[in-house]
Amino acid sequence: MATLMYLTYTIERARKTDLPFLADIELAAATLFPEEDLPNNLRQTCHTEDFFQSALDRSHLWVARNKEDGNPIGFALVTIVDDVVHLTEMDVLPEFTRRGVGRALIAAVREWAEDAAYDRITLTTFRHLPWNGPFYRRLGFLEIPEPLLPKPLAEILAAEANLGLDPAKRIGMELWLE
Repeated sequence: MATLMYLTYTIERARKTDLPFLADIELAAATLFPEEDLPNNLRQTCHTEDFFQSALDRSHLWVARNKEDGNPIGFALVTIVDDVVHLTEMDVLPEFTRRGVGRALIAAVREWAEDAAYDRITLTTFRHLPWNGPFYRRLGFLEIPEPLLPKPLAEILAAEANLGLDPAKRIGMELWLE
């Protein structure tokens, strides 16, 4: 994948030097969520550098890089679950939201998944928050009705509920690729 150039940022594969920035991006993005949706214990939790390193080692991590200083302003991380690309985490620093960064990160993930001949991308997200379910719908993701959820996605949603996320507010979604 070539670096995708935008007016104030680029999208590219993550580098080892990006890893120290990612937890801070994750924690900053968590501040955007209302506490009734993301309990305080979860807004203080982020993935470890080892987790990010593992994604980097598998080439499953992209960053949005600020053109001004070269630092990451957002990232997307995928895992492969039962031969399906799963968007595990996508975060953007609050001061860079509403600039197309999330859309560009999804475009990079989609391009990679299509080039690698995967048939779809799945994710779990909040149903009601504008930058979650409605955002992904605009990008072509469809909600999977609960009875039709693939077992791995149902297990991810159950694990999220065990962490304290309200299952009534969470959904599984998928985007079928061409």
